[in-house]
Amino acid sequence: EGGVEGGVEGGASGEGSACLDATLWLSPAREQIAPPSAAEVFAAAAAHWPREWSRGAALDLSGSAAKGAAALEARVVRSQYLSMSQEAGSSPPQETGLVLNSWYGKFHTEMRWMHSAHHFLWGRPDLALRCEPYFERVRAQARRHTRVAQRYRGVRWPKMAGPPQLMPAIGDAVEPAGAPLFDGPSGAGPLIVWEQVHPIVFAELAYRSAPDAATVERHNRTVHDSADFMADFVLAPLPLSEPHACLPLGPPLWTAEVESNEGRPASDATSQNPTFELVYWRFGLTLAARWRRRLGLPPVLAWQEVLARLCKPTARPLRGVPGAPPGYRPYERSSDAALISNGVAPQLFAAAFAPGERLGADAAALRNTLGATIAALLRNLPWGSDAAMYAMAAARLGNASLAASILADPDGLWSRRFAPSGHYANAFLPVYLPANGALLAAVAFMAGGWDGDGGRPAPGFPRDGSWTVRAEGFSKYF
Repeated sequence: EGGVEGGVEGGASGEGSACLDATLWLSPAREQIAPPSAAEVFAAAAAHWPREWSRGAALDLSGSAAKGAAALEARVVRSQYLSMSQEAGSSPPQETGLVLNSWYGKFHTEMRWMHSAHHFLWGRPDLALRCEPYFERVRAQARRHTRVAQRYRGVRWPKMAGPPQLMPAIGDAVEPAGAPLFDGPSGAGPLIVWEQVHPIVFAELAYRSAPDAATVERHNRTVHDSADFMADFVLAPLPLSEPHACLPLGPPLWTAEVESNEGRPASDATSQNPTFELVYWRFGLTLAARWRRRLGLPPVLAWQEVLARLCKPTARPLRGVPGAPPGYRPYERSSDAALISNGVAPQLFAAAFAPGERLGADAAALRNTLGATIAALLRNLPWGSDAAMYAMAAARLGNASLAASILADPDGLWSRRFAPSGHYANAFLPVYLPANGALLAAVAFMAGGWDGDGGRPAPGFPRDGSWTVRAEGFSKYF
């Protein structure tokens, strides 16, 4: 059951040739028609790629004197090819694309922003939206799982799962058989929450690219289902002993870097109010509330209560030294020394994925945190996608020189892990495509701008004469 049927079409490429031309297809059921021949595949590719490269945004850094600019441009071109060829299918991609299996061969929704958000900014929104029907296919199972196994309203989307038709059926029993297998296998996947905001962000990016009734209709259920869960995740715990206290986020949860709570479990009382998730949660509900206004509908009271009362990130003196400038840790109650955990500072994502300074975070504290951590972060990047996030944060926080230097990486601190093919290898996987997608998002952000960037061209690059940026066709990010 659940097996894969295969088929091969092949033959000798020519009289006396030592080569074999073949095509292979994989499908849950046997196809009724033969696969195309190798010659037909080559012809289709030859027709497709000139069309694909002729649309969307374009970037030219050839006039730049900055060290690493030419190599950065080459990485951008190769990353576009990899993203268009391996990251634009009918399901959310897995982290190794189509090259090899990772995370038990499951595609997953956690890294969807890194994989696909850049397509909106590069003027190819259709590539980002190809996997949108996935959410419709898993909606019923995910809703039942959210209600029965977790007792929340709305829909909590699975972090990583198999094809929808292979998901376990979940009934209405209190302890449904198979429920633990719905999202996994993973020791961390069911406990992270930041991926729950992505569907709302994607819906808003889709509307910015096509602000019409069809876009609203296409994404409306997903926006509402996601926001209903997000509000209930905050409101469902027992009432606070202090009625006027802010509403906490978690526990149980882990922040985007699951190891960042210093070895404590997700159920620990300190696994609460992660800096980035507080900002991103508020961002998602803010966009959902905007969606309601767009439809001419009244506010949802639960959403509004969370927006009004959700705790804001807590800044404390850096390094725990009284009188030192304030900065952020991964969690509200992280130890003073835990500015970086497991090689990552997820609190800085609050200035990359969202305009954190408008969503409860203090811009000066974010700048302080970036300044105190960036040198150590770049010496030991565990993933590769994180460098692009720090560049976006630096650009948004007003340090364009640092942002450009992170991406150009003149000393090869992290970019040396890019292969000539364009693939990035990190400490865990030989191929890690979120690094390519995040790079494309950061470059688009810096070249195309963001809401509130002041309106100047290429606002994420410095104007000191070292960079000459020619850009066209980019869309602004939030």
